[in-house]
Formats: sequence, C-alpha cells, structure tokens
Amino acid sequence: MTLKGFLAGSVGAVVLLGSQQSFAWDPNAAQRGWVDSIDVHTYPGPIFGPTTTLGFHGWACVRPGLADYGVPSTQVAVYHGGPPGVGTRLTVLEVRQSVSRYDVVNAGSCANVNNGFSVWVAKPVSYPSSYYVTYQGPYGEILLEGVRNF
Repeated sequence: MTLKGFLAGSVGAVVLLGSQQSFAWDPNAAQRGWVDSIDVHTYPGPIFGPTTTLGFHGWACVRPGLADYGVPSTQVAVYHGGPPGVGTRLTVLEVRQSVSRYDVVNAGSCANVNNGFSVWVAKPVSYPSSYYVTYQGPYGEILLEGVRNF
C-alpha cells in the first residue's frame, strides 16, 4: 500500500470514528440498535415498595428494506452483570415507551421513525454495575452497543 492510499484510508476512518458512534452499524446486519443512556429518573407507572428504578433509553430496529413484522423497538431485555448466558436477566417493568427518533432515520439506520425506546427495571444493586441490553426483533436477539455502566 502506498502512503497516499494509507492516508486516504486513515482520513476515512477518522471521519467514521469522529461521527456519532450511535449511528455506526454493520451495513449487512438485519437488526441494529444503541443504548444512549441509563438513568434513575422516575418510572412513569405504578410501582410498590421502596424500589429504585433504572431507565434505559436508546433505539433498536430492523434495517431499511427489511420487514419489521410489527415488532416494536421496546421489545428489549436487560441483563445485569454480563450478556445473555452470563448475566442475570432483569424483569422489564410494564410501562414501555416508544420514542420518535428522526435522527436515527435521517442517518439511514432505520426506516421507521418510532424506533426509540425507554424501558425501566428495578435496580438490582446499590453500587456501580454493568448492564447489557438486547433487542428481540423478528430476526433474533442482538446485543445493543452503547452505554453499559451505571
């Protein structure tokens, strides 16, 4: 490889890395998604007992050109301490919110604007920990990238 070819490739890589990573995806992946944030904001539904809830916010979808078969972006699972098969699956609370994410559509990630999600779980521990979110779409379960520690 020539220096000119190397520099041209490096500039392309820097542009990709400098862009918002939440829109970096495998172009051949049938499903994709990202966890933007985890917070302790108030759960919008009824909950009993002294429970702290964690909110997980992001987006998940089927790539443009594929059928989503009506599976909503809120069809996610949350694991504590490790990915599926290693971590403990937490119960996602009843209220799940779909969120319109025009930024994701404009980036070409998803065809449907209602690809954002907000879901909540009961916080299992009082210390910082790792969480893994999966999207359970029509083409199987995928691990979402993005924020993991809270």
